[in-house]
Amino acid sequence: MRAIERGGVLAQARGGHYPPPVSTRFLGRILLLAGIWFCFAQPAFAAGNDAEWWARPWQTEDGLPDNSVNALAQSEDGYLWIGTPSGLARFDGIRFDPISLTNVITMPNHGVVTMLRGRHGTLWLALDRGGLVRLSGKTSRSFVTELPALIPNGLAEGADGTLLLAYRGGTVYSVKDNVVTLLSTNQGVPAGLDMCAVTTDEHGRLWWAKEGQVGTCSNGLFHVVREFSPSAMRLAPAQDGGVWVCCGFHLFKCDENGGYLDSGQFYPDNSGTGATVMIEDRDGNVWIGTPFYGLYRHGDAGFQSIETSHAGILSLIEDREGNIWAGTSGGGLNRIRERAITLESKESGLPFSSIESISEAPDGSVWAVTQSGVLVRKTGDHWDSVTTSNEWSGDAATCVTADAQGRIWVGVRQRGLHCWHDGKFVPWGDDNALRGQTLHTLLAAKNGDLWVGQESPNAILRVQDGHVTSYPISTNLRIIRAMVEDAKGNIWVGTSKGNLLRIEGDKIVEATPRPTNDLASIRCLSTTPDGTLWLGYAGWGVGRLKDGHYSEVSKEQGLLDEYVSHIVADGEGWLWFGANHGLFKVREADFADFAAGKISHVRSIHYGRGEGLPACRERSVIRPMCSAAATDGCGSPCRPRSPWWIRKRFTRAPGRRPRCSRGCCWMTGSSPNTPACCRPRRASGRYPPSWTARPRCTCPRNIRACGLS
Repeated sequence: MRAIERGGVLAQARGGHYPPPVSTRFLGRILLLAGIWFCFAQPAFAAGNDAEWWARPWQTEDGLPDNSVNALAQSEDGYLWIGTPSGLARFDGIRFDPISLTNVITMPNHGVVTMLRGRHGTLWLALDRGGLVRLSGKTSRSFVTELPALIPNGLAEGADGTLLLAYRGGTVYSVKDNVVTLLSTNQGVPAGLDMCAVTTDEHGRLWWAKEGQVGTCSNGLFHVVREFSPSAMRLAPAQDGGVWVCCGFHLFKCDENGGYLDSGQFYPDNSGTGATVMIEDRDGNVWIGTPFYGLYRHGDAGFQSIETSHAGILSLIEDREGNIWAGTSGGGLNRIRERAITLESKESGLPFSSIESISEAPDGSVWAVTQSGVLVRKTGDHWDSVTTSNEWSGDAATCVTADAQGRIWVGVRQRGLHCWHDGKFVPWGDDNALRGQTLHTLLAAKNGDLWVGQESPNAILRVQDGHVTSYPISTNLRIIRAMVEDAKGNIWVGTSKGNLLRIEGDKIVEATPRPTNDLASIRCLSTTPDGTLWLGYAGWGVGRLKDGHYSEVSKEQGLLDEYVSHIVADGEGWLWFGANHGLFKVREADFADFAAGKISHVRSIHYGRGEGLPACRERSVIRPMCSAAATDGCGSPCRPRSPWWIRKRFTRAPGRRPRCSRGCCWMTGSSPNTPACCRPRRASGRYPPSWTARPRCTCPRNIRACGLS
């Protein structure tokens, strides 16, 4: 990257990629139906001591300029700014771009020691030879001659624009209106060589801590608020006012009146000087980094150690999506979030290493069809094959789904449709009508009907009270690949040729939004409560049909992958996608704004190795599944699930519950050496008290999955 002109450091840096993919803010789990995923073996990542947390590291081999990350900040546009001994870099979640400071400050100042995002988007950098740099979109300047050639320790900016700059050895300077002032004992700064910790509380009040004393700073004067035992001290603002104080390894919360709360003590394996950095996250948990003993988190359950790629923690921030980022002293940059995925494979009891179709019943049992056509079931933590009987031949199954009444419907190649209920296969009606047919898609509608996609002859079948009604369709439409029910009870059907059909009553209506001479295979369909129909294509990305208006988003408009096999709305404003190259999500509002011409690109957030997912090959495939689920916009029926099971944490929207509280996401793997499926760990959180209405759901704790195969 070329040297940046003095007047436009931040302005130029905002070009290029979208902000980093930093997200996971949910307490429930979503449901996603995918297909076969060919992947490499799972890479090693740091997991928390209780296996609840994952640390995804980026190091020099990933493009990070230096494996020691001294400072972190996130700018308003979402980019992560990284300060290292090698200088400044910007991270967009994919690529690290070095940012030259040579036009702003001269050598020997080079390495960034600490960094602060200040008021109005200003970025403050304290450098390794004592210099200070202020970067903004319009002007940038440096402070060198007015400051000592010492190593900085901390930065804080008050509401009145006063910046405090603390150095190792106890020296403190202030900068206001470009005037640099040394603060000494005359201004109330405690004597001594201990480093002075500084921070700003939620009200813009400046705080300091040194030599066991904690206080505030106003009008250039230091005032003592509380005294603790002398030890190394760190500060962090508290959400409800005041500050967190870490004295050695003892955590306190202090207010401006001198009141304090003792939150206990943590005990590293070896004693040391104390914390290096501390933050409070949006949920009220306190994260504490130490120089040699790793990262600690304090929450309702007390202190817990969080494993990272290196035990030396130099910097911490929480991004706008709620991820914790930790800079280490040799292990690179770590993104830390709750562990969302547990892999299931032959080692965990899954009888076969690949899954074709999967669904969950209201009683919590999970039913699946393997790639070899075997029907398997999981009850509790145990998988087993469904044994053969007079009613069940034991092989050639193609698809499975569960309805709201707890019946399990299984499509079998050349042997029709089977129904499992109350622990056994039971007669369901005119099963001879489906003998000799191949069934590809099942949809359990909310009115109790079962819709079936049949091949040779091609037809859409409705099973109603044991009777089968056939709706023939042209063989030119090829295989029925997906079905979904909208809130009005209309059934939508997608074919492998690319045609979209709508069933209204007893009529099949051609509703393909694309020109018939320019079609791409429809892999999946989904609906959302606002009446939008979503189409996942093989090669054309995502289609959006609402109120008769159709739009498409592909890679050129920011979609991560154009081969989309499943789409799920989580009820919190995000659409989740299973595609050839993995799992990603995009805000629903991005699609709406794109359709309205307000934006030209959407932002895709990818979930991969950092979530415990296997690393996928360049030409990996997620194939459309052979079953589907009904949706009423509220998630009342049970949803089929495929073997990636991903837990999300719900945002605390006032007065709102999630549509369902137990969602999940399953995807599959097919390589003999690859975990076949993964599921989420049980959610450790609880519903926010602001949720006032219980979700309407016949399958307890099941998040709505919109559609399909």
